[in-house]
Amino acid sequence: MNISLIRLVLWLCLLLTLLFIISSATIDDPIKFKDHIRLIGANLSGMNLSWAHLNHSELQGADLRKTNLSRSYLNQSSIFDAKLAEANLSRAIMVDADLHGSDLSQADLRGANMPICNLFASNLTQANLTGTFLAGCYLTRSNLNGADLSGCFMDQSFADSSTMVRIKLNRASLGGVKMSDTNLSEASFIKAFMDRCTLRNSLLISANLTGASLIGANLINATISHTDLSGADLSESRCSRANFVRSRLVKSKMGFVNLSGANLSYADLSGSYLMASRLEGCDFFRANLTGVELENALMHSVRLAEARLTGAILARSHLEDADLSNSNLENADLTSSLLSGCNLTGARLLGARLLSADLSLAVLNGADLSGANLVGARLNWANLGKSTLKRCQFSRAELFGADLSRCDISDSDLTRAYLPRAKLNESNLRNTKLDNADLTGTDMSGADLAGVQIVKADLDEANLSGADLAGCSLQSMNLRGTIMQNALLRSASFNWVILNEVDLQGADLRNAKFDAVFLENVNLSGADLRNAEFSKTALVNVDLGGANLVGIKYDLLELPMIASSKLDNAKMSADMRKDIEKLGSSSG
Repeated sequence: MNISLIRLVLWLCLLLTLLFIISSATIDDPIKFKDHIRLIGANLSGMNLSWAHLNHSELQGADLRKTNLSRSYLNQSSIFDAKLAEANLSRAIMVDADLHGSDLSQADLRGANMPICNLFASNLTQANLTGTFLAGCYLTRSNLNGADLSGCFMDQSFADSSTMVRIKLNRASLGGVKMSDTNLSEASFIKAFMDRCTLRNSLLISANLTGASLIGANLINATISHTDLSGADLSESRCSRANFVRSRLVKSKMGFVNLSGANLSYADLSGSYLMASRLEGCDFFRANLTGVELENALMHSVRLAEARLTGAILARSHLEDADLSNSNLENADLTSSLLSGCNLTGARLLGARLLSADLSLAVLNGADLSGANLVGARLNWANLGKSTLKRCQFSRAELFGADLSRCDISDSDLTRAYLPRAKLNESNLRNTKLDNADLTGTDMSGADLAGVQIVKADLDEANLSGADLAGCSLQSMNLRGTIMQNALLRSASFNWVILNEVDLQGADLRNAKFDAVFLENVNLSGADLRNAEFSKTALVNVDLGGANLVGIKYDLLELPMIASSKLDNAKMSADMRKDIEKLGSSSG
């Protein structure tokens, strides 16, 4: 009986001691617990447990709201489904702790050491995790809205399908972090390290990533619209089908990036580096690409309509079938770029460098290429109708079958250019250099070539009907089958020229000069040759029927050949008629 009484007294003492410990939780002195303690579902809210040793403890479901656990040891402890709202866990050591499903909203976790912790589906809204070590943590499906993780270390962590609206991760280390399908709208990643991280299908609307490093990151299908990525490094990243609408990527590094199918319309990429990037099918509608470096970029079927590309470097880039309509490419470098089949309607290419570029089958209707350098460029079958091509360099360019009708090509250089079957009708070619150009079969009807000097050009079967060649100089040329009906050749000069089967019917050749010219089977019927001058010129089977020969100058060598020509209804001076009659009588 005495023994039972003693036991009862001991149990009462123990109970009183425990009650005293719990009741004194509000005392400033910390309560010391031992490792491996079981406090499942315990109410420890508001207690001071700083420096407590709770390693391998069981605290699942415990109420730790506003509890002071600063500098405590919770390594490999089970704290899942616990209530830790507004708790102080600053500098706590929680290696491999299990906190899944816990409420850590507004908790203070500054400087905490929490590698490989399980925070699955936990609530960390507005929590302070600045400088926290979270390497390898599992944060999938967690809520970190408004949380501050600036300067934290999260390398190789998992945060897929989480909510992180307005989270702060400035200067944080996020190397290799998985954040796919995560909402990061209005998040701040200023100068964060995010190399090789995964943000696939994530939302980064209006986020701030200025100066962030995203080398090799996975941003496939991510929505990054209205986001600031100025000075960010996205080299070698995968951004296919990502949405960058109205984002700022000023002076960003994007070399070797994959942006195929991405939407960058209205984005600002001025001064950015995109060398050797994959941009097939990208949408750059009205984007700012001023001064961008896109050398060797793959840009097949890209949309650059109304985009600003002034001073951009696009040397050796692949722009086949791209839409560059109404774009601004002033002073852009497109040397050796591939632009076949692209749409450059209404584009501004003033001063652009297009040396050896391939623009075959391209459409440049109404484009302005004033001062552009197209030396050695290929524009076969290109459509440049109604374009402005003043002061352009076209020497050695290929323009086979190209449409340059109604263009202003004045003061341009087409030396040794290749233009067979090209259309130049009604174009302005004043002061243009056409020396050694191949103009075989070219349509130059109605073109303005007044005052142009043409040396050793090939005009076989070219159509110059109605063209203005007043004051033009044709030297050292062989014209076969050329059509020059009703052409204006007033005061033109022909020097060392062979005209074979050339049609000059109705042409205006007043004051023209023929010096060392051979005309065979030439049609000059109805032509106006008043005051024309023939010197050392041969005429074989020439039709001068109905021509006006009043005042022409000739010598005794030309007169017999003129007399043997067809002169039906030809007008001539009385002196000339007498010379011809005299020649006929003397020969008789």
